[in-house]
Amino acid sequence: SNVYVSATKGVDRSESDLHKYRRAEHKWMISVEPHQHHTPLIHKEKHPEPYHFFAVWDETSQTYDITSTGAEDHEGIIGNILVSDHAKTNIDEMKALLVTRLRHQNSSLPSEATSPEEPEHWIRVALHALQDDELVERFDVGEFMTFAHAFIANRLGDNGAPAMVAYPVLHKDHEKKKQHQNFWL
Repeated sequence: SNVYVSATKGVDRSESDLHKYRRAEHKWMISVEPHQHHTPLIHKEKHPEPYHFFAVWDETSQTYDITSTGAEDHEGIIGNILVSDHAKTNIDEMKALLVTRLRHQNSSLPSEATSPEEPEHWIRVALHALQDDELVERFDVGEFMTFAHAFIANRLGDNGAPAMVAYPVLHKDHEKKKQHQNFWL
């Protein structure tokens, strides 16, 4: 499976926040795109389209609620950053991992210096979980989020930035990679 970090436009700020500077808050997602097999007798994934996972902080239970949707429910994706093109997982395993790790998260890592209520806190914890389970290679999550914010800003700025990029720290040959029908070759 291919694993991406994706972003959509975040929630609107309240009128009381209009006169205060705040960094743009996007809704961050882990997107999983199963590889399709064209060989007979090879198991086909029951979800051939990309699937998106996002988390919402539940103030009452003090945990994250993980929600997943198919591609048809997320036409407003600003951009996707490829973090793994060979993850040995499927949609159900990914959801189970995220639910387990985010319900029992208690991170004190420097890159988690955000509060759980902030939209990007969950994606930082999720990326560490994917690294711990060896679904993505290790990288500095703080540096990744800086890259992700810059990429999304370029996408929103009409600078002609592509909708999908490979994270250059992990994919040094990303310029050579070709995309065919939304799949990396």
